[in-house]
Amino acid sequence: MKVEYQITMERTQRIALSFTADNDELAEEMAHELCTNATPSDFASGDEERDYALCDSGGTLIKDWD
Repeated sequence: MKVEYQITMERTQRIALSFTADNDELAEEMAHELCTNATPSDFASGDEERDYALCDSGGTLIKDWD
């Protein structure tokens, strides 16, 4: 008998940008703007990490997140 399974996956992409600011408050505002306006193509040169968890249809965990 076949058992039904569910896989939950996530993909994290990160990039690091350097910029200058006159103070912490201004740096936070600039960082927020950079993050808000980032597009998928901005992440093309960054790192990528993938992970998953697997359970059966009864909710038994087969593999947990790393």
